[in-house]
Amino acid sequence: MMRQETAIAFQTDKTPADYRALAALVDQYPFDVVSVYGDAPFQPSFDALMLMAAHLKRARIGPACVSPSRLSPIDMAGSVALLDHLTDGRSYLGIARGAWLARHGIRELTPPIAAIRECVEVVNRLLSGIDDAYNGQVFQIEAGVRLPYSVRRTHVPILIGTWGHKLGALAGEIADEVKLGGCANPAMISVMAGWI
Repeated sequence: MMRQETAIAFQTDKTPADYRALAALVDQYPFDVVSVYGDAPFQPSFDALMLMAAHLKRARIGPACVSPSRLSPIDMAGSVALLDHLTDGRSYLGIARGAWLARHGIRELTPPIAAIRECVEVVNRLLSGIDDAYNGQVFQIEAGVRLPYSVRRTHVPILIGTWGHKLGALAGEIADEVKLGGCANPAMISVMAGWI
């Protein structure tokens, strides 16, 4: 059974005062989730989320989504760990391949589905304190590498953003939730549910 939530999302094109004011306004309503987008060439997601966190008292909060081609898994783990402290355990991490990367001079990690799978694995390992060597197809981490600070939770919910068959199938395997990227067609829900 799918749980329905009411979410609101913002583009990262605002001033610090705007982020704080929007968060305070949103907090007056019963939103379950507050997201910011992670599109290039806009401001990085986690910067905006850190500004908003203190003003959101109920909603889950996170990026929807960041790409491992733009932000390394170790930086994702660190940012979501800090956001999790700021929100008293209400953060989530949204991960996607990213769109229009080449247009902005960003090279997509390949193979892209392996990059997403390994990114999630590395983030989960770092948050849970696993520090043996990781030798993936895309990411490699030496033994002994661990986060040198405390984390509030050893697992934060992972959202995968996609509109594709292969990444939808991977999301069904490893994600806590899925965001249908760039789609307002309700017919896509049943198609994606089949892929997941």
